[in-house]
Amino acid sequence: MNGADSLDWNGVLHNRPSRMPDRFFKYWILVPAVFLLLLIGLFPLIYSLLVSFQQITMTDYDTSFVGFVNYAALFEDLRLWQSILHTLIITAIALPVELLLGLAMAQLFLEKNSRTPDFHLTNRVTNGYFAHRCWSNLAAFV
Repeated sequence: MNGADSLDWNGVLHNRPSRMPDRFFKYWILVPAVFLLLLIGLFPLIYSLLVSFQQITMTDYDTSFVGFVNYAALFEDLRLWQSILHTLIITAIALPVELLLGLAMAQLFLEKNSRTPDFHLTNRVTNGYFAHRCWSNLAAFV
C-alpha cells in the first residue's frame, strides 16, 4: 500500500490519485495566454516581413519574390524622410514639455500646503473631462 491507496469501510483497497499539487500547474495555466499573445504579436510581424519581400499590389495577384527592391524604393522616397523628420521634431518638442508638466503636477500633488485646494477632488473632476475630450478627439479622426 502506497500513499495514494486507501481502504474504505468495507476493507476494499482503492487506488486514489495523489493529492500532491502539480508543480507545473501554474505554467500550464499560462501556456494558452502566452500562445495567444505570440499568435497575435508574432504572426503579423512575420507575415509583414515576408510580404515586404514580395511584389504585391492592390490590383495584381502576382506575389513573386523581389528581394530588397521594395526597401530600395522606400528609402528613395522623399515622404519617408519627411515623416521621420516630423516625428523627430514632434518628439523633441513633446517629450520635454510632457516631462516638465508631469513633474510640476507631481510636485503640486505632493505638496502639503493649506493654501492649495484639495487636488483629489480636482483630479476626479478633471479625469472625466480629459477622458471625454480624448475620446471625442479620437472619434473625430475616425
